[in-house]
Amino acid sequence: MPQRVRKLILYEPPAAASLSIETARALDDDARRSDWDAFVSRFFREVALLPSEELKSIRSSPIWRMLVEGAKPTASDIKALQSYDFDPNEFSSLSVPVTFLCGSKSPLIQFVATDALMEALPVSERLELEGQGHDGMYGDPAQFIEKVTGVFAE
Repeated sequence: MPQRVRKLILYEPPAAASLSIETARALDDDARRSDWDAFVSRFFREVALLPSEELKSIRSSPIWRMLVEGAKPTASDIKALQSYDFDPNEFSSLSVPVTFLCGSKSPLIQFVATDALMEALPVSERLELEGQGHDGMYGDPAQFIEKVTGVFAE
């Protein structure tokens, strides 16, 4: 029911292309063993391409426990993403304005879906979180909140 949505914000939406076969298998192995700590570590290292110092910082923060507790549904999301045949043109009739938030330090592979969707959508914009990667909502929550509230204030 897109008519009930006024605006949409997406933070670096994923694309199957950003996940190598080797990483997908390793994440699946971690999930089968229910080693959610290893799963989250691997995800941040190999998918989000988080620098080791940032990963170390997140691991020592209270956020880490929440990430580990939420890893099982993330594993299901990854499986769904791998089986999804992404066609950005399916969204070309979406009239809702879409804002893509992107970290300025995120690797280009993170923007496969963003770039494709921006070309297909009739109304879209891209805002950058300066100095942030794929984890910008954790790395600089104040900047993230400022961007989000700015979009909805317009």
